Amino acid sequence: MQRLVLSVPALFVSVLLPSTSYPQAKRDIPLPQDKSAAVVTLDFRGGFGPPRQDSRPPLTIFADARVRVVDTAGTVSPLETKMSAEELQDLLRFAIDDHKFFDFDEAMATREVLAESKKAEFSFAVSDGIETVIRIRTAEQEHEARFYVLSDHARAYPDAKLVRDLQAVEERLSHLLNIVRAGGRDRIAEVLKAANDYLKTAYPAVPAVSEDDFLYVRQPASDRQRFVFLPGRLKPKPVQTIEQRIDNKILPAPELSVEVEYSSGVPPKVEVKNPPQ
Repeated sequence: MQRLVLSVPALFVSVLLPSTSYPQAKRDIPLPQDKSAAVVTLDFRGGFGPPRQDSRPPLTIFADARVRVVDTAGTVSPLETKMSAEELQDLLRFAIDDHKFFDFDEAMATREVLAESKKAEFSFAVSDGIETVIRIRTAEQEHEARFYVLSDHARAYPDAKLVRDLQAVEERLSHLLNIVRAGGRDRIAEVLKAANDYLKTAYPAVPAVSEDDFLYVRQPASDRQRFVFLPGRLKPKPVQTIEQRIDNKILPAPELSVEVEYSSGVPPKVEVKNPPQ
């Protein structure tokens, strides 16, 4: 929840200054001189799945804005693309300035979660979960942040700010990772057209999906791909009571999803799961 706090000095200054506002210049974050240096990496450790065959992180962004995506199971060859210099700067500002990545401390975050769990009188444990590991390196600073079952803790304890901030960075990087895996933004745009053309006629009450709604792509067979979208997934969720959070942890509520499957030689098939009644 955002709160607007006005103070008397702030109001006084606003009267004295001209009403014209000037956009604040976005700062450039200095990058390593070595263009082959890894600036951002996203890794996931532990959890269930096939044995790890490639020790490189699933996502690496280099100082020259190259993006490499690795299948750690070794079944798919690494993918490589490039983002613009401004896209890289925007991503770094999001992580470092907006979500204070360099301030993240695992011990402090754990204490924060413990305090929130005591306040809510609700705690949980996960066996064989996934540990998120994010590294960011600039010309001036380098930091690694890691946290066990990060997304689960962020959802269960939304007031745990350190965890929530790190989860926002993980979400942004995971989205980029999944876009590259899906074939890039042009491929996503093609899939979105098929999905939205179908929604207009079959489900006019369901809003059009966008790139922000893209969740991931599955490949159940070599000639099949299934793209999954969650409409409005990034919009702020209503504040839940602790009872609702516990219920959702035990039995998650069904979510509206739009899925597009491509199979060799046939038109794309669109399926809407849990549509509004």
